[in-house]
Amino acid sequence: MEKDIKKTTKVFMLPDYEEEEQYLAAMHKEGWRLKKCKGYSYTFERCTPEDVVYRLDFNMEKKSNMEDYLSMYRDYGWEYIQDMNDYSYFRKSAAGVTQEDLEIFCDNASRLAMMDRIIKAKLLPLLCIFLLITPNVIYLMIRHISSSFASGMLVGFWSAIVVLYVYIFVRCFSGFARLKKKYGNQ
Repeated sequence: MEKDIKKTTKVFMLPDYEEEEQYLAAMHKEGWRLKKCKGYSYTFERCTPEDVVYRLDFNMEKKSNMEDYLSMYRDYGWEYIQDMNDYSYFRKSAAGVTQEDLEIFCDNASRLAMMDRIIKAKLLPLLCIFLLITPNVIYLMIRHISSSFASGMLVGFWSAIVVLYVYIFVRCFSGFARLKKKYGNQ
């Protein structure tokens, strides 16, 4: 039984949903079908290797009418897997299907609209919180700097947090800018 289940850990940031789709498809091609994911942990079950396309959709409004939302995807041959962090995970066999039928978006405007939903719902609230809290943290760090070890540890901890958040924001905003350029120019 253990040999039929595989768990992996992989970090994908908000603009990396296409890379996540490719990762899941590659795993399926190797004989590992996505069973569930939670956070950065993926659980796969052994399957017959096949060419399967995975797609993620981000739509927070679907919860009010989930059955209609899923029915629309089923009508186009998509298998619903699960929801995680407001993303819905779908898959579809690529055998004998046109490239157009392997997309959940009919045009680039729809792709761009999804990116805008992600930015507004996930990234901007985090950025606002960060911008509100960071000046206070910096002020407190400067005000309480002393030669004590505990004070130095606190300054180091908060400095690391600030650097981490700056990295995340730069990576996310640059990723979305890259995607907007990619889909805006097609």
